Order: sequence, then C-alpha cells, then structure tokens
Amino acid sequence: MKNQNGYTKGPWKVAVTSDGFISVGGEAMHEMSGFIPTTFKNTVADVWGEEDARLIAAAPELLEVLHAFPMLMVPATTAWGKQVQDWQDTALAAISKAEGK
Repeated sequence: MKNQNGYTKGPWKVAVTSDGFISVGGEAMHEMSGFIPTTFKNTVADVWGEEDARLIAAAPELLEVLHAFPMLMVPATTAWGKQVQDWQDTALAAISKAEGK
C-alpha cells in the first residue's frame, strides 16, 4: 500500500535468513525461517548487507521526524546560528531528496 507521497507505507521490517538473504518490506505475508525468506506484501528492497537493510527500514520514521523537526528562527550571524541554519538546510534537502523534489 502506498501513502500520499508515493512510497510504501511504513513501518518497514528487516527479514534475514540463514543463507544471508535480506529483505526489507512493509506488512509481512509469510514469516518463515531457514532458506525461505520472509515475504512481504510490499517488498521495498532486497539487499546483502544487514546494516543497509536496517537503514532502509528506518527511512519512513526518519522522514517523519524530519518533517516534525522544528525550524528554529536563529540568526545566522553567530556561530551557533550558522550551525543551526546548516542543520536545517540539510534536513530540508533530505526531505526533498526523499520526496523526489
């Protein structure tokens, strides 16, 4: 199932089998162990690195946090203000990248 932004609705889960197959997806359709991977109704990615899979699985929650991140009105004339502005710019760029803008 897709959400209003077009990507598969989270939360996403990671399934790892004993043969190293790693899949990331939404709602599980079949949960199995051994050589048959868990299958998802909506598979998001198949990857070889469990670390990559965990990062991918966290994407919906990370995007939600970025959307909720308060944009602070701090003057960029101080070192702290410049740092806050840099963080905000990075957050907005990440949101745009995730949403294909």
